Amino acid sequence: MLIFLIISSILAISLDKPFNNHIQFPKKINLDAKTDMELWISKNTEKNSLFLIPPHLSTFRMNTKRSVFFDYISTGGVFFSKNFAKEWKLRLNELELDYCYNNIKCTEVLYSDLKEDKIKALKDKYKITHAVFKVKKELPYKKIYSNSEFVVYCLEC
Repeated sequence: MLIFLIISSILAISLDKPFNNHIQFPKKINLDAKTDMELWISKNTEKNSLFLIPPHLSTFRMNTKRSVFFDYISTGGVFFSKNFAKEWKLRLNELELDYCYNNIKCTEVLYSDLKEDKIKALKDKYKITHAVFKVKKELPYKKIYSNSEFVVYCLEC
């Protein structure tokens, strides 16, 4: 009880004084190409869109608030659900990335080499609405966004 009274007294005294520190937020935030692309997607696509993305884009879901077909950050779920683990592994295999799991360079090469017929098959099977690739990837779909590093395709436009 004595400890509670001491802590309460200290908090009451410290909260009574004005803050001596001043926090200055930046007037402008400099965005990199990935974050710029993600924020554009969050403002310009439907919330129920399903994205095919390079699996190592760890901030994509958080910044876009959109669903993804597959990413590496979701691996935590495999420890809690057998069904999730099976589906995650199935999608890893669908992208033909199973032998280079979590090797970013290997994944980037294999993902960027996905063939048009494979992308179409995934789109049809899973109802994927959009795809994100490095800017050098050319596909026969409508390009809805691009910057110095990334291009976003609408697969159903």
